[in-house]
Amino acid sequence: MKFRALVVLGLGLFVLGRPGEASATLFLSFDKPSYTIATNVLPTVQVDVFLSQTAGGTQIAPGNALLSAAIAVSFSNPSGIATIVSVGNVGGGPAFDSSSVGLIGPKATLGETSLLGIGNLSSPLLLGVFTFTAQAQGTTTISVATLGPGPSFGTVGGSFLDPTNTATATITVVPEPATAMMVLSAAGTIGMVACWRRRRGSPRGCA
Repeated sequence: MKFRALVVLGLGLFVLGRPGEASATLFLSFDKPSYTIATNVLPTVQVDVFLSQTAGGTQIAPGNALLSAAIAVSFSNPSGIATIVSVGNVGGGPAFDSSSVGLIGPKATLGETSLLGIGNLSSPLLLGVFTFTAQAQGTTTISVATLGPGPSFGTVGGSFLDPTNTATATITVVPEPATAMMVLSAAGTIGMVACWRRRRGSPRGCA
């Protein structure tokens, strides 16, 4: 993969310490727990994925800067509600120098490399921006996890700190308010016509 080549290139620029060291200090998250697409306003929604760090263990810091990151966003629970249409709907985080995007079925992958390393995780780091397009009314659960197999979050110090969590959120596609009003209006009109017809044929009218 192109991303794997970028990771090798980035890691090759530094003298690595202990490549087998690992610590679950990083975790993934979405910027919101739920999203709504109102198709009459805009048939898409932007979903941001962040990387954060807990206290303790091996830390991302100036002496152990983050060189690479790779994640996979899935949207098949259920499928057919909202989708990522093309690789153009996935963007890397601005702190990274290069990125590689893939789209296979209901899953988008994003691999990124920082040549100089990212040594500050005092606030959540934006990993990527994913734009979803509505397909049908309903609610689907999306998830993000580290891209496997193999480690993806490598540091200058030779640590691999892949997040072990899988973050989830929901996307709900709601009908267009204008369409809903048209349906209600049509139903009201049909009811009035039916009532008028009954009134003509019966002294009881619509009662």
